[in-house]
Amino acid sequence: MKNYGTLGMQITSITPTSSGYFSITNAPNFPVSLSSGQTASFNIEYAPEDDTWQEVTFSIAYNGRATKSFTVRGGSKDNTLPVTLSHFSAALNAQNYVLLSWTSQSESNVMGYNLFRNHELELSSAVQVSLLITGTNTSEPHSYNYYDEGLTEPGTYYYWLQCLDLDGTVNFFGPASVAFSLSEEAVNPGVPTVNLFDNAYPNPFNPSTTLRYQIKDPGNVRIDIYNTKGQLVRSFREYRDAAGYYQIIWDGKDRSGKTLPSGVYLCRMNSADFSSTRKVVLAK
Repeated sequence: MKNYGTLGMQITSITPTSSGYFSITNAPNFPVSLSSGQTASFNIEYAPEDDTWQEVTFSIAYNGRATKSFTVRGGSKDNTLPVTLSHFSAALNAQNYVLLSWTSQSESNVMGYNLFRNHELELSSAVQVSLLITGTNTSEPHSYNYYDEGLTEPGTYYYWLQCLDLDGTVNFFGPASVAFSLSEEAVNPGVPTVNLFDNAYPNPFNPSTTLRYQIKDPGNVRIDIYNTKGQLVRSFREYRDAAGYYQIIWDGKDRSGKTLPSGVYLCRMNSADFSSTRKVVLAK
């Protein structure tokens, strides 16, 4: 679980709705205090007793009365879930968009993720709000971000994260909820307290995608784009004279203005001592 806010977070418990099949194997000593940008992780162990699918919802309590929840599911024919998720949340950002964030502790044979939204607490009638977000299939923790900019009516909205396995297996995590309201007042985005390079949107993309980032201090920002051979195909260099939230649009072309072929590209951001890499897919 990662604290994406600007204030401190104190986690007081992580509890399942039922016991038996799923358990936390390395639960930390509570309470756990997280400063802005700090992460706490734990592992979930699944012990099946028959060949039926089982699922459980874990509830994370923090800051006294607030809670977040996520659901895991598994069956005895495959005792290892394709993805181990330690965090899934929905929150309004400074621009009044919904920032959906999740962290996988490990992935194997994952095709990717889709996000679903509903104004009711009902997955069966939820609508898909994202294109497929490609999985990394790494044994290391990896954080994902996605912005839902499609809300136009006030109310409470619920989100589910769908994980697609390469063998066709589908798992859902969530829901995460957010209360959305309209305001005629100008939104003050505030000043970022951490550097961050968000996932590209849309991804996969055609013909262009937006690369969002934030910096906590003024300075030079460089975003280099490489193909799978490690060749530099495009580079963006900017000087930002203030901390803040920024974005650039990549049109899928190389430095000479030639449209690049379909495929996977790596976008690497560097600013001062901060460095982060994101994967994008150009699909025609």
